[in-house]
Amino acid sequence: PAAGEYMLVIRDALFRGRRDFVYRVTVSEANPGAVWPEQDPGPWDYVPPETAGLPPVTPSLGWPGTGPLAPVDEVEPDDAPSAAQPVTLPIVIRGSIAKPGDCDRYRFVGQAGQVVVADVMARRDGSPLDGLVRVIDARGKVLAWNDDRKGANLGLLTHDADPYLSVTLPEAGVYQVQVTDALRHGSEYHTYQLRLSPPLPDFALFVSPSTVNVPPGPAVPIEVTVVRRDGFAGAINLGFDGGDQGFALAARSTWDSTVATRGSRSRAGGSLPAVTASGSP
Repeated sequence: PAAGEYMLVIRDALFRGRRDFVYRVTVSEANPGAVWPEQDPGPWDYVPPETAGLPPVTPSLGWPGTGPLAPVDEVEPDDAPSAAQPVTLPIVIRGSIAKPGDCDRYRFVGQAGQVVVADVMARRDGSPLDGLVRVIDARGKVLAWNDDRKGANLGLLTHDADPYLSVTLPEAGVYQVQVTDALRHGSEYHTYQLRLSPPLPDFALFVSPSTVNVPPGPAVPIEVTVVRRDGFAGAINLGFDGGDQGFALAARSTWDSTVATRGSRSRAGGSLPAVTASGSP
């Protein structure tokens, strides 16, 4: 309404915050959709306002990597308990909750004392699925279920919408695994990958801050948070990619997540090499 300073405020309607609450906003002058002389028959070049001046974006599929299990596809229909898709463990299944209220079921033969991990990847791969997974015995009893996995405590309001569970089978027999959307949503975009396997011990590291300036001599603390997966309980060794290159790592104590990086006094300039980790269960 008048010349001056204005503020643009963006927030969640419920005052929440999660790392998957991402958005893109374009702030520009409100250009008319098109302007042309009344007597000019054209043609004209038209650039929509929402794309004018924006740099091109190269799409990325993300999550590249390899795994020990080759994925297979879900086979419909598999909604009813009697129509559950038979599978042999270990396996990775690609499926989708194709419509609201859809339920995908998989049947396998288990042994007494067998440990089975059910790990769903959906939200981490860009799917809108809010997964819910259950393991059910032959009598219809739910042995284990999970909606949201427990994530790392990184000081953020995060929402780990991909379910994960580990269950020890009480007896030999036939078991079913159900995958649904916790909110009973569904569409062709609600895709997922389900891993059914014994535990595959592994770990991930989160380093904060992701980049540091290390002057020669003084030590600079960095926080390293370890997320242990599938029962990984072994020691984890930290190092530098390609050798120390004049830097050193030193943990304050065995249980402390703070380590210090120290630059050599004889080294000036250059870059701190990437921190690497190794370990065995």
